[in-house]
Amino acid sequence: EAPLGHTITLTFSYFNLEPHTTCGWDSVTIFNGASPGSPVMGQYCGSTSPGTVRSGSNRLVVVFLADHSVSRGGFLASWSSDSTGCGGMIHADSGTIKSPNYPQNFPANVECTWQVIAHEGNHLEMSFSNDFEIPDSTGTCQNSYVKVWSGQSQQAEDLLMTGCGSVAPVDVVSPFNTITSRFQSSGSPGKGFSVSFSTRCGANFTASSGRVVSPNFPADYPNQSNCNYTIDAGEQTVIILTFQVFQVEAHSTCVFDGLKIYNLGGSTAIATLCGSNIPGPFSTFGPMLLHFYSDSVITSSGFMAQYTAIPCGGVFNSTAGTVSSPGLSMTNYHHNINCTYHLIVRENRVMDLKFNTFHLEASSSCLFDYVAVFDGQNTLAPLLGKFCGTVLPPNLRSSTNHLFLVFRTDASVNGIGWRATYSETLGPAQGCGGYLSMPMGMFGSPDPNLDGRYEPNMNCVWTIEMPVNKAINLTFESFDLETSSTCAYDYIKVYDGGNMNFPLVGTFCGLSIPAPFLSSGNLLTIHFKTDGSVQKTGFNATYRAVPLMCGGTLNATVSAQTLTSPSFPSAYPPYTSCRWILDAPPQETLKLSVQTFVLQPSQSCSTNYLEMKDWPLGDFGQSHKFCASDDHPLDFYSHSRTVLVHFRSDAFFTGNGLSFTFQIANCSRTLEQDFGYLKSPGWPDIYPHNVDCTIILKAPQNSSISLFFNSFDLESHSNCNFDFLEIRNGSTAVSPLIGRFCGSTLPSPVFPQFNLLYLRFKSDFSLARDGFDATWTSSPHGCGGTLFGDHGSFTSPNYPGTYPNSTHCEWGIMAPRGRVVTITFAQISIDDPGNCQDNFLKLYDGSGPSSPQIGPYCGSETNVAPFTASSHQVFVVFQGQYSTLPSGFRLTWSS
Repeated sequence: EAPLGHTITLTFSYFNLEPHTTCGWDSVTIFNGASPGSPVMGQYCGSTSPGTVRSGSNRLVVVFLADHSVSRGGFLASWSSDSTGCGGMIHADSGTIKSPNYPQNFPANVECTWQVIAHEGNHLEMSFSNDFEIPDSTGTCQNSYVKVWSGQSQQAEDLLMTGCGSVAPVDVVSPFNTITSRFQSSGSPGKGFSVSFSTRCGANFTASSGRVVSPNFPADYPNQSNCNYTIDAGEQTVIILTFQVFQVEAHSTCVFDGLKIYNLGGSTAIATLCGSNIPGPFSTFGPMLLHFYSDSVITSSGFMAQYTAIPCGGVFNSTAGTVSSPGLSMTNYHHNINCTYHLIVRENRVMDLKFNTFHLEASSSCLFDYVAVFDGQNTLAPLLGKFCGTVLPPNLRSSTNHLFLVFRTDASVNGIGWRATYSETLGPAQGCGGYLSMPMGMFGSPDPNLDGRYEPNMNCVWTIEMPVNKAINLTFESFDLETSSTCAYDYIKVYDGGNMNFPLVGTFCGLSIPAPFLSSGNLLTIHFKTDGSVQKTGFNATYRAVPLMCGGTLNATVSAQTLTSPSFPSAYPPYTSCRWILDAPPQETLKLSVQTFVLQPSQSCSTNYLEMKDWPLGDFGQSHKFCASDDHPLDFYSHSRTVLVHFRSDAFFTGNGLSFTFQIANCSRTLEQDFGYLKSPGWPDIYPHNVDCTIILKAPQNSSISLFFNSFDLESHSNCNFDFLEIRNGSTAVSPLIGRFCGSTLPSPVFPQFNLLYLRFKSDFSLARDGFDATWTSSPHGCGGTLFGDHGSFTSPNYPGTYPNSTHCEWGIMAPRGRVVTITFAQISIDDPGNCQDNFLKLYDGSGPSSPQIGPYCGSETNVAPFTASSHQVFVVFQGQYSTLPSGFRLTWSS
């Protein structure tokens, strides 16, 4: 304690305390006042000395705290008092700062620094007295001056004013609750200055994280408050605001007291808050504005909130790391984002990029929200992929030590966001992976430092490609990898195709040399991965091209071409694996028709099967797998220009085999089958212009067709004159018209009560939309039937009208093998007194009524939980003996 009017200067000459990130164990705490309840000037630990600390009054409190464990050398400090009262730290919302001896002349060669800290809910304002005199011989305030900075630093960008001469500076407004002022005199003496400081509520926050509180918090806020708080850590940041305390006068529309949250620059509030419930959290892309207001009566303790500013994009130059959409796991991503991520690893290295989370707005060409990955330093580099939707993108590898990501969103739908990890690895230039196309060759585990062992943390992928209609014989000459029962650490994986989406041949590790392998096509992928621990001598392998027994890459024409299993029509040999890649010209699709299908049974359809799928699958591709226990495969119409067909047999049985035709699909077709699905040309992309397609559904005699729409979006017109889907009850263009449909309203189901249905889809030269997607089936009982596909919908008869009395329908949902069906109750209202005896809907987890039953369902039920089956089949029974109220249902399925 010094005499009144004096300040205290405390200087530490030695300092060594137990270190801790928050000084939670041993510490020295300095209080600006007479007790430990005074404002804290600082808390210190470790070996970094506090240096010199100057008080704002004639008293300082120093508290030394040590816990029960580690001890160090301690500290040594000396103190002195200054009768001039020049400089110091001031904790106050109002007061006055004066030059020494004011209003008398200040002494020569004086320097004083003040730091004023107000309540954190306020910002500071300063006003200089007109009786101002600081002579400066230079006339530019170089030698003698008073300066004011916002915040605690004295950086040039934070300087608010510089004053000298005999004219008082203009009033100063700091955006923060802290100012720093320095007075320096090195010339002639003068009266100096007197400046008063005061506060107004509201403040600016520019740090990456911080706290925002209402005026006077934790005491009650004052009446007639009108405060603005701006959180601005940069345009390319997401601000997330989380409230810990919220007590504001309550009202249904918050007209009296309240807090409004805005995206700075926006005119509409994101939220208007009052009451005592903890709200939020809230987020904005770019700066956030909080406006707090109160009326003249009731007050309360107000609010306290923490904010975090998360950068969107940036430069990342570590050997491994994680990048994500800003605010992932805390908030959905924002609209109108355009952020870039530049990933850089060491020279002579490449990097692997793996997405762990991915949930963006889906669109057929990723036009709206997307992540684009470029193989280089900017968007001029080759594009590795543009991704959207909810399917994880494939693993990607750069060709250099740079990757560039662009995350862009539009103004409408948003999603959870995305996260990806990247890691440095050796590249093809160092012998780790690459493209091999010579008729024969060899490759092995890289050893760049020539120590006889492969490197840790490698991720090498070799793609071997031979000419079309050649196969690849792969032989390992030596093999020594870290041993593990599950090959979890270091391993080689071999895939029978051009990437790691193709069938896995095997995973290998240890000392046993893998058996030679013959590919089913002209492409083979080998993946070598190591962890960070044990390294062995590695492997060497050779490869060579051999004639292909079956399979290959073929181009479709308008004429049907026939493909068969080996030795057809005789039995195919054991261990047969044929893979055909069938290509149509751009903008065309394919039709595959199976002529002969005689296979031997195999458990769970794992070793003897025929598989047909769109290639690549993408978000909307079809994949259908058939084995001996299945019915004859339906005609396969591709969504895109390429189809992959895989025929496989095992060593135990031989069957008569397989023959099928393929050709360019005509959009006009006659489907003579019991069930199927219909999609507009190009689905799920927009349909082409100037299309005129006729589709005739022809079910067996004495059957009735049911047609259910899953999606529908055609160019709209009041009379459907431009683009339309026309449906007629029969098989010709003059059959009775059921309806002509356009626009985006989902048409009601079609129940023609006949085994023939005529559909005509026509588009003009102008606008095109997404098109349509429909499921159809047939039954001799007037309703029910097989519902085939990876997704679809169906309804009760006459829906959205009421089903007829004495209705009994049975549907069998059959998704492709390997998928699991989920049923969603879009709408259900089945008239019944409540016992579900006469009118009901039952689901069975399998192919028939002997499978486990789910339900029954009846009455008007809302929010019925979706049902997920245990396989690709669900059997559905509906019985409606009578109805006295409007009744019916609509169910959808996915898989």
